[in-house]
Amino acid sequence: MTYLSLLSILPSSLFKTFLTIHKEAFKKIGAICAGPLVLKEFDLFKNSKITCYPSLSDKFKKDYLYEDEAVVVCGNYITGRSPGCAMEFALRFVKEICNQEDEMNQVMKEVAIV
Repeated sequence: MTYLSLLSILPSSLFKTFLTIHKEAFKKIGAICAGPLVLKEFDLFKNSKITCYPSLSDKFKKDYLYEDEAVVVCGNYITGRSPGCAMEFALRFVKEICNQEDEMNQVMKEVAIV
């Protein structure tokens, strides 16, 4: 998703409803690069630890706890810093969804990371 396509979904009440229902059901929600802007716009996960594309970090410093890390997990919210962190983000998401590090390690082996 590009930054421009991200901006196109911000007015979507359907997407906001989907994310809100997902959050209320305690499901995992992930966002990478500029993606956390959507969650910010929808007032989701305020005061949570997050990461995002570095040049956007100032947009989060008021209502979020920005961390300059590749991947940040805060409860059911998983954020990744940039496209360069996509593999680490995806593997961490697998670990969080499966609730087992073994699953993450298996995926890493299958994609020849280890």
